Amino acid sequence: MAYNIIAKASAGSSDTINVDTLAIDTTGADLIVAAISFYGSVAPTLTDNKGNTFVSLPLYDSGGTFGSILLYKQSPIVGTSHTFSATVGGATYLSIAVLALSGSIASPFDVGNGNDGGGASSTTIQTGSVTPGFSNELVVAAISGGDSISSIDSGFTIQENVAHLPSFHVAVAIATLIQTSPASTNPTWTLASSTQRSATIASFKSLAVSVNEGRITQIAQEVIGGSPDANISQISQQIVGGSPNANVSQVTQLTIQQRYTDELTCIIVVQ
Repeated sequence: MAYNIIAKASAGSSDTINVDTLAIDTTGADLIVAAISFYGSVAPTLTDNKGNTFVSLPLYDSGGTFGSILLYKQSPIVGTSHTFSATVGGATYLSIAVLALSGSIASPFDVGNGNDGGGASSTTIQTGSVTPGFSNELVVAAISGGDSISSIDSGFTIQENVAHLPSFHVAVAIATLIQTSPASTNPTWTLASSTQRSATIASFKSLAVSVNEGRITQIAQEVIGGSPDANISQISQQIVGGSPNANVSQVTQLTIQQRYTDELTCIIVVQ
């Protein structure tokens, strides 16, 4: 199953300190990803009205200027009237953008990067390069800045975009890309005018990982003891109890050894 966006929301602070989204229906989502933009060097706190606890990825800012951070929660509590709130001590001009998605695996985060902007002003900023490890990963890019965000390249689609409102909140935007085949990506955001800014990026593994039969055969050979003739049928037989008729259709989730889990979990789908 590939990633699908179930619901999304965004908002900018009206008091510089707190920000709350409107209620959305997140029923069916198994991953929530949020981008928070702010002015300062202290990471904001993200909460919601369902009691979820979020994992924070690294914060990117340059000496207490425009900061950007991504947070996520896999297997969240979801439902109707779902709201999200961010806060931090002091006037930090918060903005938030949230995506609720389906299609993740149990440990979805793969790789991340970011760019603090170096404290300089420009109309563009790259997120920093990431290379997802698997096919069909969700790549999420976010930006914080002192003017409105115009666009992002490299095939990304902007999902939520909050314009900068002076004296109240900075700009935030969040964009997504589904990579059908793993490849390095380093998208460039463009803003309406030259300003200080920061950006971040992360990729999340999907249930819809394509089968690489050559790699599965290599794993089969290692698991069965190095036999050069080991193949998918043999590894299937071993997992389902030695049945001579075992085949790939009978194996929907392989957890042979922890080092293979990311490659094998949910990548062989009933055919």
